[in-house]
Amino acid sequence: MKFFVVRLSFLSVLSLLSGCGFLFGDNGVFRNHSNDYLKTGSIKEIELPEGMTSTNLVPIYAIPDVDVVDDFGDAFSVVEYDIPMPDQLNTDKASAGVKLQKLDGERWIFIKASPAQVWPRTQNFLSEYGIRVNKSDPYSGVIESDWVTFRDDDSMRSRFKLTLEKGIHQETTEIHVRQLEVPTENIGSPVPVWPSQSVNPIRESWLIDNLSQELAKNIDNSSASLLGLNVGGELKAGFAKKNGEPVIRIHLSSNRTWATLLHSSRQEAFRNWEFNESKGVIYLDYNDELTKKRGFFQRLAFWNKPKTTPEKALYPLDDILAHLDNNSNVNALFSDVQGASYADTLDKSEGYLLVVKREGDYSYVYLRDVQGNKLPVLEAKHKLRMLRKNLI
Repeated sequence: MKFFVVRLSFLSVLSLLSGCGFLFGDNGVFRNHSNDYLKTGSIKEIELPEGMTSTNLVPIYAIPDVDVVDDFGDAFSVVEYDIPMPDQLNTDKASAGVKLQKLDGERWIFIKASPAQVWPRTQNFLSEYGIRVNKSDPYSGVIESDWVTFRDDDSMRSRFKLTLEKGIHQETTEIHVRQLEVPTENIGSPVPVWPSQSVNPIRESWLIDNLSQELAKNIDNSSASLLGLNVGGELKAGFAKKNGEPVIRIHLSSNRTWATLLHSSRQEAFRNWEFNESKGVIYLDYNDELTKKRGFFQRLAFWNKPKTTPEKALYPLDDILAHLDNNSNVNALFSDVQGASYADTLDKSEGYLLVVKREGDYSYVYLRDVQGNKLPVLEAKHKLRMLRKNLI
């Protein structure tokens, strides 16, 4: 009997401690006091005794009005503002400082350093290898070499075009290389235009491999070129608003956009259930319990297990697209998606629809609920930030 009472008392204590609201909620024992200063009012003016006078105080430093906006460009009040965590230089934890990436037969160098740091190192590499520079434009991030002759084949000469661009994340750089070659006797002829792909992939690989090795040895995060500060244009991925809806804007080719979204939709709290590239839709789920660290008492509370995400969705993507909500917001986004139609929601359907729309050189990524409706703005921004963080 005594053992039963002790066990019951222990379980009662656990049930109280497992309730986060009891300890850490707005009315909890250890509530968050960080925003209490917002509730303070103005201080009453000091009243001087009779017979005493004072000059008016004049502020020496005027505090200007500050228009605070988030990364989507939306203004928000001080009350709802949360200081964000610093952006990670690179969210790919397994990656090296310099690595080679490949997609659809194209190879390029990825570096965890800013273009301002990479620009002078690339110039030094060309100088050390005896490759003369014919054109160097830091504003476009383009370096074009003069003609190069290789010892193993002096019948052909090569030129290289190196393009430095800002990566998907802050403080990252990509270097893309193009090579062209002509017979030695044709050097005096008009210079051909740069091809969309290198004429000799072996020569391209030689430059990429050697440049990546030199950069890996010599990149110094403490030094940068003033000329290189503007190299690389804009980041390849950022946030925007489309008709008042938060979206991710990606400046990559269609194939690479799709590849990086598939990668991101399988990271952290996301689970990619199904996708269809021709329709531009990814069917996925989001469960932030997967990213939360459970405390000691929460782990002991075996009855309070975290929500799990099924490996497979209850319905296939085609069925989900055939049961969209019939309203103007859904129609506008899904009107050109093959197989999209409108019907009552499927029983117990869940998850989200990631929709990719191509406009010129940009792809816009929308996140909608399982019936194609817009998400609440704060929820959409939170999940889009998670997707953006894991793009590669």
